[in-house]
Amino acid sequence: MASSPAIGSDGTVYFGSIDKKFYALDGKTGTKKWEFEMGELWSSPAIGVDGTVYIGSFDKKVYALDGKTGTKIWEFETGDRVTSSPSIGTDGIIYIGSYDGLAYALKTNCNSLAKSPWPMFRQNSQHTGWVMKK
Repeated sequence: MASSPAIGSDGTVYFGSIDKKFYALDGKTGTKKWEFEMGELWSSPAIGVDGTVYIGSFDKKVYALDGKTGTKIWEFETGDRVTSSPSIGTDGIIYIGSYDGLAYALKTNCNSLAKSPWPMFRQNSQHTGWVMKK
């Protein structure tokens, strides 16, 4: 695995690999749901509230993929390979950086991150507060 995984609201696990493929696995069984071939990727995915998965690649592109099927919705070519992970703004803009030294802001129909069972830093799995251990 080359990128950190992200988990969709339905439990699907999304991640990129050095074999130049992006994968979606069933989070309960580990069964492959789909794969999408692209350039090498180190970027971690961001998942929109509508289920669209956004990911950057060494092939100089940012992709929007249908999270259920892996079908490409759109792609955008940057000036160099993409190694940063995308961020989704509340205004539907995807922010991502490239090795060309530029940050890109791409307008989408998405307006927030998906609610995910994946815990975030210092959050519990419901994203309601700190995880405290005694």
